[in-house]
Amino acid sequence: MSEHAARRDTALRMRLAAVGLAVALPCSAVTVASHVSAAGAQATATKVVTANYELTAAINEANTNIAISDYSLYGESLEDMNKELDLMQSMGVTDVRVSIPWDDIQKSAGTFDWSKLDTVVDAVEARGMGFLGIVHQTPKWASASPYSIFSAATVPKDMNTLATFASALATRYAGRIAGYEMYNETNFGLSFRPTNGTAYAAVLKAVYPVIKAADPNALVIGGVVATTPEIAGLTLTPAQLVKQMYDAGAKDYFDALSYHAYQYGVAFSEGANVKNTALWQLLSLRDLMVQYGDGDKEIWGTEFGQPSTGGAEAAQVALISNFLTTWRTYSWTGPVFVHTVLDKDS
Repeated sequence: MSEHAARRDTALRMRLAAVGLAVALPCSAVTVASHVSAAGAQATATKVVTANYELTAAINEANTNIAISDYSLYGESLEDMNKELDLMQSMGVTDVRVSIPWDDIQKSAGTFDWSKLDTVVDAVEARGMGFLGIVHQTPKWASASPYSIFSAATVPKDMNTLATFASALATRYAGRIAGYEMYNETNFGLSFRPTNGTAYAAVLKAVYPVIKAADPNALVIGGVVATTPEIAGLTLTPAQLVKQMYDAGAKDYFDALSYHAYQYGVAFSEGANVKNTALWQLLSLRDLMVQYGDGDKEIWGTEFGQPSTGGAEAAQVALISNFLTTWRTYSWTGPVFVHTVLDKDS
């Protein structure tokens, strides 16, 4: 067992059972990986546990479903990956969110190496779990700025290259990968460039038709925005990017919107009337979707967590509990993916 694997089921055991939200928790909660805020600060958070649901290859879209986001499953050793998935399953987790790095799978035009992704998909499928993939990291050869340090965050210079990859991906894993998120935290300049909804709408327009042609049941999750105020030259608020996305004609090119409600140290429920808090921005997104005639679509929480460093575990439990309780009061919200199984920095 690796050093990381040995830390998976340790001091956080039973912590979230105390919040009364986890009916399928036999023995453990788990730490989550670091997330970088707009200010560049790293923090770690904690995994909550899901209710019992029938295991299925599809993703449970209910807002009571608590899943796990774990980028690192892609490329992990088979031993570590199996241990993490077994731990998830032992807690009743039925859905997992995993990185699908385009630049690693298609290192040059016309060539594909599916071996790492095959391993993850096989392992997730063997457990009857739903698979949400994050399609991101533009290869340098396809990037609009191939020599920039931001190459992986930059949109392709030719959207046909992304469409070709998305088609090959959805064809290969038809019926096995339940949903695809396009890029990650697209309102952050370090994650998606150019940071505007027009560029992001072009991504959705390129991939949605080919994914649906290859696998009509696969979901395309758009937006993938995170809580932040506008920071000139670096970020847009979630609503700013999504409004631009709608204005560029993206309405018919995604099945649900994704939002990462990170806001460390602030109770989610207290922010409804406080500008730029996580809840205020969530409600702003909902109002925008209704305004554009998209009120029938859900908002998914595909990443969420709170820090547990510095002995703040009691506060962490309270904040995560508050988020989950509040999230579930809105009929238009979807599943929550808590980020992630393992604290890589501990």
